[in-house]
Amino acid sequence: MWPHRSVDKLVLLSAGGFLPIAREFILRGMLMVFIPTPSTVNSFMRWAGFTDVPGKTHGHLMLNLMYLGMKHFRMPLDTSRIAANPMSDDELRALHVPVLLLMGQNEVL
Repeated sequence: MWPHRSVDKLVLLSAGGFLPIAREFILRGMLMVFIPTPSTVNSFMRWAGFTDVPGKTHGHLMLNLMYLGMKHFRMPLDTSRIAANPMSDDELRALHVPVLLLMGQNEVL
C-alpha cells in the first residue's frame, strides 16, 4: 500500500475534466475505436493537432504506435461507460495548492 501523500503543486497540460468533451472529439474518437485503420487514426491525430514533418520528426512512429494500440487494445466495457464530469467552480476553488493549467488556443478536446 502506498503511503498517503498530499499534492504540493499541480501542473496540467491540455487537461480534460475542466470543460465538457466536444461532441466532435467523441465522434471522431469513436470512429477510430470502432474502425482502427491507419487512415482513421491518422485522421483523428491530424484533427487533434498532431503533425509529422518527414525528415525532421519521427511522428510516423507515434502514428504507427497509436494505430497498433487502437487495433489490438480493447477497453473493458465497464471502463468505456465512464464519462468525464467537468469540475465545478466550487470544486476548482476548493483546490488549495498552486495550479498551473496550460491550454492551447485551438484545443479540440
